[in-house]
Amino acid sequence: LVVNVIFNHNLVFSIVGVINRRCNFLTSVFVMYPATKDYTSAYLYQRHWHVTKWAPCICGIFWQEDKWGLILGITSTEENFCHSENTGNLQTLAERVEHVRRLIGASQKTFAGILPGILFKKRLIRETVESEITAEAIVKAEKYVRNDAGYDENTPLIILGGNGFVGRRLIKRLNGREIYCVDSTNGKTNGESWPFHLKERSAIMINISRSHALAGYTSLFWPGLVLLNEVYPAPGEDELKIITEKGCLAYHVVGIQGKAYPSFPNAYTGGIPCCAARISEDMQIIVKKLN
Repeated sequence: LVVNVIFNHNLVFSIVGVINRRCNFLTSVFVMYPATKDYTSAYLYQRHWHVTKWAPCICGIFWQEDKWGLILGITSTEENFCHSENTGNLQTLAERVEHVRRLIGASQKTFAGILPGILFKKRLIRETVESEITAEAIVKAEKYVRNDAGYDENTPLIILGGNGFVGRRLIKRLNGREIYCVDSTNGKTNGESWPFHLKERSAIMINISRSHALAGYTSLFWPGLVLLNEVYPAPGEDELKIITEKGCLAYHVVGIQGKAYPSFPNAYTGGIPCCAARISEDMQIIVKKLN
């Protein structure tokens, strides 16, 4: 609250911009929203949630590969983004973030979760670097998981959310692999596209779908199937129990190697989200084994 009272003003951003254009220390602006109420509570008292529903507040800064980034946050959720009556609010948000980016002289702005896809679809932003960064991070994470599980590069891949915004870009990067796309419709399990013929074979399932979509598919798992989860929040205790009882390994993409001040909470701890990062050949992926 004190940080925002003092620093969340155009004048302050402009002063930072003057310095940044000479020193080039601040390269990006990242906008996040809460996956659950617990994430919101980590940053803001509940009585103030309504104030920052569409007006981004300063949540911190992060460090990646010798450059800094500014973290902004809103308290709206995915449910709010999907309502057509909030298009005006989304436009106000996108314009404010772009204004801040220009004031501080940052070279990129990124949005968390499904926000980039929605803003792009509504033509409120022109580019989505987040999807490319996330796709590249998942490719690196899949290679790590495959090696850790002792699987070869011909292992089939099941992409939950493969026809989505990030999924289409990921599949292009995985060109040549045996891939099966599974997409839920209106939150319902899509058993028709599930590759039942892979049962008893080694396979890797990459979850890049909406939050909580995974729960509808854990009953279909079999021993030898490995889960690589990129979605937040990470699988809960109940889901993880089912996955473990099925004889499956589970991994979670924490994010990219970096430091945030204050540290990102819960599943983000120890890194920065993929969608916040700057893409580079040297970016290090943090993958956590869940069971």
